Parts: sequence; C-alpha cells; structure tokens
Amino acid sequence: MKSLKDVREFQYQYHYKHESCQFLKNWKKYPYSCLRAVMWMEMSSLLVYFLQKTKITPNALSVAYALFGLFGGILLAIPAKAAILTAVFIFFFKAIFDWCDGPLARITNRISSTGDILDCYGAILGAMGLEIGLGFYVAHKSGWLGWYYLIPLIPLFFFGKLHSFAFYIIYRNHITPRNIEEHLARRATDNVVGSGEGSKKSVLNERLEKVRQFANNFLDHRSRTIDFICLLLLIETFTSIFVTWIIFLGFVVKEFLLFTASFYVVVKRGWVERELNNKLEELSGAFIAEKRSENQEVPAPKE
Repeated sequence: MKSLKDVREFQYQYHYKHESCQFLKNWKKYPYSCLRAVMWMEMSSLLVYFLQKTKITPNALSVAYALFGLFGGILLAIPAKAAILTAVFIFFFKAIFDWCDGPLARITNRISSTGDILDCYGAILGAMGLEIGLGFYVAHKSGWLGWYYLIPLIPLFFFGKLHSFAFYIIYRNHITPRNIEEHLARRATDNVVGSGEGSKKSVLNERLEKVRQFANNFLDHRSRTIDFICLLLLIETFTSIFVTWIIFLGFVVKEFLLFTASFYVVVKRGWVERELNNKLEELSGAFIAEKRSENQEVPAPKE
C-alpha cells in the first residue's frame, strides 16, 4: 500500500518520462497543456491513493472512461440546457479516469493487455460520442435538417477506414504459424539478412504523408481541443453566439480525409503486402534471435 506522497512521486516520474507527455518539459511553449497535466496528476494521485484500498480494478476505470464518453455524447444530443451543461462537465472531467487506470494498474501490479485495449477503446468511444453528440447539438440549435444527414458520416468514415479492417484480416488470416514457417524457409533459402525494417511503418509518398499529418493534427482528440469545444458550448449556452457548426463540419472533413487516404493507400499503394511482409520479417527475426540466444547458452560438449 503506497502513501499519497509515493503515489504523487510515481505519477510525476512516470508522466515526465512518458513519450506522450514530453510537453511537460516545455512550459513556455505548452502552458495550458502543462497546467492541465499537473491538475490531472494531482487529482488522479488522490483518487489512486484511495482506490488502491478498494476492489475497483484498473479495467473498471477504463470501462468507466469509455462509458462516460458515450453518455456525454447522448446528453449533448438532448436539446436542453441542463443536459448540455452536464455533457460539458463530463467531457471536461472524464479524463480523470484515463489518468488513473494506468497508475493504479502499475501500483497494484495488475497490468494487462486487456487494459491497454480498453484504454484505447475508451478514447475512441469518447471521441465518437463528442463528434456525434455535437452533430445533434448543431442540428437542434440551427434548426437546419441538413445536419442530420452529415451525422452518420462521422462513424461511417471513422470505422470504415480500410487499413483498420486490413489490420484485422492480416492478424487473423495471415499471421499464422504456417506463413511464419514459409517466411523462415524463404529467408534461409534466399540467405536474407533482416534489415531491421520490419518494425518500421510503411512510408507513404510525401503528399499522402502531409495529408495524413494534417488530418490527424486538425481537431485532434487531445484535452486542448475538447476543452476548447466545451468552452464554446458554454458560451453558446448563455449567449447568442453560434460557431460550433464550424467545428462539427471540420470533424466531418477530417474523417473524410482520413477515410479517403486509408482507402487509397491500401488499394493503390501495396500497403497490405508491405505490412504483412514487415510483420512476418519482424516475427521471424525475433524467432531467429531467440534460437541463437538458446544455442549460445548451451555449453559445448566436453571431449
């Protein structure tokens, strides 16, 4: 059982080293993100301190993170001031669960692959809840029925990305013992030496890469974007200002760009073949390295 001081030290040390929190080392450039991160670390440290004494699991926090995102989207779609304000509150504070599940899992030694999947799933469900709920909010507020026809495009484009489905097929149908054995055989026959490129992502041409980076960075799902949308919703609730329709339209354009780029890359750029070959090469290289390590550990027979 860790003390509150130990939990706080763990939180700060872990997040300062984590790749996604490197902005903490540059307060001048990212003042708001740093301030938000400190707030989450302080709040989550207190929550983790109490949760470690309970039977609540890290996975339960991840599920709560996902469900609150969905619930917030449903409330945002209800044309009532109380529902909208509650949705804003949920979207602003639900990240506390995301800052608690990982530290609780590490402190209580309950790290699992399921937890990692639930964490990513919670982020996706929260993003979809916000985007779809915002679409209904914009439709109600504007009174224009055309917005309702754009709302289904958000989940269609997001979940319809061809490369996401291709990943599922690759790992289900093609990463098999037989294919790995065949790849090892080709490796041995052709005397291929692993180049180490198996762990690298397939490189698109420069134009496609720029489109992908723009779409990913435009209206991303980080706290700064979510908080900005929450601020706009608060302003619109108590004033006559109405600008969130631009944000929703931006979400539609973003998902369309990512969907189109994904379809083009898989169909026209030979992405599946390269990705499959890279993964087989990666697994084969690891298998060969393990065999070499085992052979080195076996002592030579005495003469």
